[in-house]
Amino acid sequence: MILGWFVITYWLLVFQVRSGWGALALSFSLGLSMAAIGFNIQHDGGHDDDINLGLIGRLSPHQPHRWQHLYLWALYGMLPIKWQFFGDFADLACRNRGGRSLPALRRDDWFVFLAGTLTFFSLAFLLPLQFHPFGVVFGCYLLTTMVHGIVISVVFQLAHCVEEVEFAGIDPNSLTMGP
Repeated sequence: MILGWFVITYWLLVFQVRSGWGALALSFSLGLSMAAIGFNIQHDGGHDDDINLGLIGRLSPHQPHRWQHLYLWALYGMLPIKWQFFGDFADLACRNRGGRSLPALRRDDWFVFLAGTLTFFSLAFLLPLQFHPFGVVFGCYLLTTMVHGIVISVVFQLAHCVEEVEFAGIDPNSLTMGP
């Protein structure tokens, strides 16, 4: 059902929408469907690394950040952009991270990675650009991404950062900007 919601919303946004309000509503819906995919399909695949905010955010009382309640919302919205443009590539470049080592990719794995990356960029940009101006495609992509990022960030933090969590003391000198 979730994948159907995503496909139908994407199809309507790229091939059927004829008004700005329709594009806004469908971009919002597409962002929610992508968040639902993250909640229900992707979540168990590897969320541990996603809560590492490095120096920009505080998930522990031992991390100093007084103003994150003002700026972190925009960064939450940009989280999918980080994944789509940098995350997978950084994972490939940094094979040893977080105390674990990723196995070397086989030829089949490289094919799936490259095919998936090409599919994403084709569906997100190349196909829509055949039917809509760049500004419209970019605007819908940005709205969809912001909705997706804010929804999954808030839900996952509420589900994973609860009062019962015990925080280990953190040496402020050991904090990094992430991978």
